[in-house]
Order: sequence, then C-alpha cells, then structure tokens
Amino acid sequence: ADLEAVTVTHPNSEFIYLGIEDPDSIWEFNITTGLVTRIFDLTSWMTSPANSGLEALTFIPDPADPEGGLFYAGLQEDASIFVFRLPIQSSSTSSAVTWVRTIPPLNGVANISDLTYVPTQNAIYAIYDKDDILRAMETDGTLIGEWTLPGKDQEGVALKGSELYITEDYGGDGGDVLRY
Repeated sequence: ADLEAVTVTHPNSEFIYLGIEDPDSIWEFNITTGLVTRIFDLTSWMTSPANSGLEALTFIPDPADPEGGLFYAGLQEDASIFVFRLPIQSSSTSSAVTWVRTIPPLNGVANISDLTYVPTQNAIYAIYDKDDILRAMETDGTLIGEWTLPGKDQEGVALKGSELYITEDYGGDGGDVLRY
C-alpha cells in the first residue's frame, strides 16, 4: 500500500493507525503481531487523482467521545482536513466510518503533507510542503499562527517539548531531519 502517515491513539494500545493513499483509508496495525487487523475505507469522502490523496493523519483524544477521540486526515490535493470517528473502542471487528466534519483549506494553500496534535496546547500543527508553511490551528480549524519554513519538500512534523522536528524528502535522493 502507499503508506503516507502514522498516528497513535492510546500510548498503551497494541495498535497504531496507518494513513494509506490510494485507496484512501486508515489501517489498524497490531504492533505485537505485525498484522493489519482492520481497514477503514475513506473513499466515500476522500478521493483525488493518483498520488494526491490521504497524506496526513493524526488522532485527537477526547474522553467525552464514545471512541475516545477523532481521526483527522489531510487530503493532499486541496488540503482539506476530514474528521472521522472510527469504532476503535466499541468494536474489535467493525470497519464502519463516521464522517464528523470537513475543515476546508485556508487561504488557498494546498498540498498538506503532515499533521500532528499537541495535547498540551490543544493544537494541531500542519505542514504544507508546496508553500513551505507550518500552521498551528485549533481542533475546529481556526488558525492560531503561521510560519514560513526554510527548505523544501517537508513531509513530517512532530513536537517534542519545545523542539519542533521537520522531515524533508528529496524524492528518492535522501532527505533531512531538521530540529528547531
């Protein structure tokens, strides 16, 4: 599969969730067995030309949500962020997908390439590699701040404490991990 993203829902879980592009889907992967246990098909909402589909994925925990939180999936083509509820607590076999909402792209910026959620800030960070932009936003998509990134072809973003990590991919010619 065209693996594009990974997210963790609960630190003690034996599952991680993989964002797959073409066909757009989220795969539940058991890190103990090394097997895919479920596939959640997102193509009813996320469909785009080849190599422009699901590119970014993060999970936002919410103790009030019946499934413990929501998945946010970024569509590379137009930078829309789709929010889904998956039955990760209520079932071990269902692959039903519930669309919650779509956060439209802001200010014409496209080509979202990664998302990460920072619980201490209750903020989502998104990178857009075509425009070399990092955005912080609230969980409803309200813009908190925006910064121009040095470099090019940013593909991954993570925060660890006060340090920001960005990965760059040079299309088969290597890449860099940048720390700010």
